[in-house]
Amino acid sequence: LQKPVQYIETLPSQNQQLNNTKMRPTISVLAALLVAFSSSMAASSAGDATDGRDTSERTALQRHVDFFDRNSDGFITVSETRQGLDAIGFPRSTSWLAANAIHIGLPKTHGGGTWWQRNTIDTAIIGEGVHGSDSGAYTADGGYLPDKYQAMFDNYDADNNDALDTSEFKSFHEGQYTDWGGSMASKAEWGALMMVAGERNDETGLKQLTKSTIGSMFDGTLFYQLEERLKARRRADAEEETSRLRGGRYE
Repeated sequence: LQKPVQYIETLPSQNQQLNNTKMRPTISVLAALLVAFSSSMAASSAGDATDGRDTSERTALQRHVDFFDRNSDGFITVSETRQGLDAIGFPRSTSWLAANAIHIGLPKTHGGGTWWQRNTIDTAIIGEGVHGSDSGAYTADGGYLPDKYQAMFDNYDADNNDALDTSEFKSFHEGQYTDWGGSMASKAEWGALMMVAGERNDETGLKQLTKSTIGSMFDGTLFYQLEERLKARRRADAEEETSRLRGGRYE
């Protein structure tokens, strides 16, 4: 997944949301968090939310996965993927399994050579992870086709609310089907994104991904946003706990 353009908005408690969701640690489901939803959005500027990294020379897909390259050396180890998953609120009890599943699910992006290299994702060839049965917004070389992103909403946003809910994604997967393997990967990827970034539609009760959320996934900023929101939530929780303890001390 090159970190985006090709997986927000208000996120209810991420830890609670993730823990309450039945996680199916299959290779295709967990690979979702890294195999950049080869679908959508504009390769707009990765700008403010890329942890100060220079992304001007990176392709859209590379920017999507760069978040997991914690030391910015161009390679993503299993350990780094686990760190990235922890940073966005993925349950620590399953993050190691998830990280390994992600790497196993992206064999064409490995560097080769030693065992370490064979299990390490080379972001220079992350385009090899692009598959069929998706939006087609990512090209084989990691580029971005904005018309394909817009087509997702033109064709599948039935209620025209600039969001795609679980029912509309079902239509999306049916309409974009080209092959079984690609379809399974696409369902896993979008399902994972829905899990960590989806919002509840008050009118229908269905979870949905807003257009801006999908855009953040594709322009490479989503994971950075998730990390900052989780940090802010943890700081607020810590301050609240400190305040509670101090208050009890003087009662």
